[in-house]
Amino acid sequence: MQLSSRFPKHRILKILREPSPSASSSACLTPTQIVDFDFSSTIDPAQSYLLNAAGAEVPFQQLSNKHIAVSTDLPANASRSWTLYSGRPPASFPNPVTLNANASYYEIGNGLTGVRITRPTRPAA
Repeated sequence: MQLSSRFPKHRILKILREPSPSASSSACLTPTQIVDFDFSSTIDPAQSYLLNAAGAEVPFQQLSNKHIAVSTDLPANASRSWTLYSGRPPASFPNPVTLNANASYYEIGNGLTGVRITRPTRPAA
């Protein structure tokens, strides 16, 4: 993975995937996966957006280690690039991941599916 800076207001993110030793046919389906890119700056998620090489906006997330995560179906022997821009809010995407925390549980969902995790109870003092 490599990250190169071109202009102060945006960054180019590019990944090249090496062929898999078990890949015997180019007709194989490539699963969608999360890839992350090294990044050293903090991003304002309310004023940043990511475009793919075709110019379509795609969802992304900055991780706690400042890496940028994006979902892709990158096949073996291929490369993809994305450009990170700042200066306007990102688009809304269908089925965003949500976290709902209340006194008894955490609920993580995306509009299609979800999971509810019981919060630990504290013993009486």
